[in-house]
Amino acid sequence: MLAAVPLGLAALGLGYLGGPAFYAIVGLVAVGMAYEWLRLCFGQTPSGRKGVGPAMIGLGFIVLVALATSWLRGGLSDGRALILWLLLVVWATDSGAYFVGRTLKGPRLWPKLSPKKTWSGAIGGLLLAMMVSIGVGHGVAVAGWTGSPSVVCLVFAGLMAGVLTQAGDLLESAAKRHYGVKDTGALIPGHGGLLDRLDGFSTAALGLALAVLGGGGEALMWAAH
Repeated sequence: MLAAVPLGLAALGLGYLGGPAFYAIVGLVAVGMAYEWLRLCFGQTPSGRKGVGPAMIGLGFIVLVALATSWLRGGLSDGRALILWLLLVVWATDSGAYFVGRTLKGPRLWPKLSPKKTWSGAIGGLLLAMMVSIGVGHGVAVAGWTGSPSVVCLVFAGLMAGVLTQAGDLLESAAKRHYGVKDTGALIPGHGGLLDRLDGFSTAALGLALAVLGGGGEALMWAAH
């Protein structure tokens, strides 16, 4: 877990600063994710099997996530607040699920996809996501980055981001089980590869971008873009 701390602080710093460095890192991370995905699809893992279709779908998804992340930060007037909110809520979801699940245990969420995930962990992750959403939402308002958010909207936004984060985690677990691997890489000690670390963020970022594009972002967040 300690290996994630400096990476998290670096991500928050880049999200705060934005600009060319942020876009460059997003691009590099997308290239790394694409490399890991192609290794899965074209046999560079123990049970990998060739398949152009899955490879193209995965690459398209990665490109969309990179574009969505870049646009959320640089294409909106409240981009700084949005990207920091997203990062912290996603991490809260993962952390809450991990610690609550390990403490309370209980029935498995979806044993065929991910034997270690529990319902208690899933609920704990969602609750912490909603609490962090409220805290960050009001924090960025106090800092003057956005207007004053509604608690109801922040709770709903945190819940939706938490659900998408967990859905991304399960989706990647399904892919790893399909290809017979434990991790997609070994770049991050204790966390596997980039796909392992960013699965939940990817689905949450894409979902938030679609919500904003569809007009739901104003209802969900601060109506400041």
